[in-house]
Amino acid sequence: MDYLKIVKTSWQIVKKYRFIWWLGLLAMFVEGGSAGVISWNPANSLTYIINGNNQSGYEQQIQDYFDEPTPADEEALPEEGDMTPVEQAAAVAWNEGRVLGDEVSAVDDEGEPEEDSNDSDLAYGLVAVGLTVGLLLLALGLVLYYVGSSARAGIILSVDELEEGGKGLGFKEAFHRGRGFAWRLVGLKFLIILINIVILALLSLPAILVLALNQSVVSIVIAVLYGVTAIVIWVIAAIYLNLAETLAARALVLKNGKILDVFEQARGLIKSRFVQVILSYLVSYLVMLIVGMIIFLAILLFIAIFGLMGFLVFLLSQFCAVIYAVMAITVLALASLVVSAGLTGFIATYWTLVYRELKAVKKPA
Repeated sequence: MDYLKIVKTSWQIVKKYRFIWWLGLLAMFVEGGSAGVISWNPANSLTYIINGNNQSGYEQQIQDYFDEPTPADEEALPEEGDMTPVEQAAAVAWNEGRVLGDEVSAVDDEGEPEEDSNDSDLAYGLVAVGLTVGLLLLALGLVLYYVGSSARAGIILSVDELEEGGKGLGFKEAFHRGRGFAWRLVGLKFLIILINIVILALLSLPAILVLALNQSVVSIVIAVLYGVTAIVIWVIAAIYLNLAETLAARALVLKNGKILDVFEQARGLIKSRFVQVILSYLVSYLVMLIVGMIIFLAILLFIAIFGLMGFLVFLLSQFCAVIYAVMAITVLALASLVVSAGLTGFIATYWTLVYRELKAVKKPA
């Protein structure tokens, strides 16, 4: 295989056919290659305020409210025989220190504690909001994967058409034809993710069991050494699965195959053309590394030039400096999108040509 020729051809195709850039812009979601939870407990925060140091006046008022009653307060309290069941239950709760406990419960007419409906409603509300946001993000992710997979399939079909002597499909036709393979490509991607998760879980299980059964120094050292080895194994497996998915996607689109069938075909292709596949991966990695360094230097140059000009504008007018900063950030963001779209189109084109070459190379005797 002539890897340098494949790289040059890929660049020429992307340079000549600009619709691949637009498809690459959409395929960024899937070609190549999620949220934190902030927990706040108002009860803990209140306890911190009450027990903390350097209290402000407001915090001191809260502390005074929960302090022991003064003699004047005790005189104002009714005698036990004069208390209603509700007042007696409240007094018992006070004496038992429940005011500074986890919850302050109200009581009903019979003196039984009532559930705090405000906390329950808040909890149910937060759960509902979380589920709603999660479902919306899942739906958005599926839409992006569908659109990206359609564009990805469109690039593969277009490159194959060009290599067969055609004139190319154009953006509209390529995307339209790519939609027929989108859901299978999404399924293929999720299959790879699932296999990755299973491998990671199986590799993590021995270390977890060792630490759970024995937490001695020797066990910790063994678990750490095993963990490092497991990470290396998992990285190698992830690279292998990524290569399998990349080749399987081409087989799925060009051969109109099924997910499991093309995955097995990709594994067989890696096994029979292992050296060529690894070299292809290394070449693509090297190209992206070089391009990444160029982009990094370009960004530094951009920041230096626009930063100096922005400083001069700031000396003249702060308002104009804000407008200038917004414009500079917008230009940088748009330039990043254009470059990313081109790189995505290039990588998709490169691996399509690699797949065609791998299928054409005869297995050595």
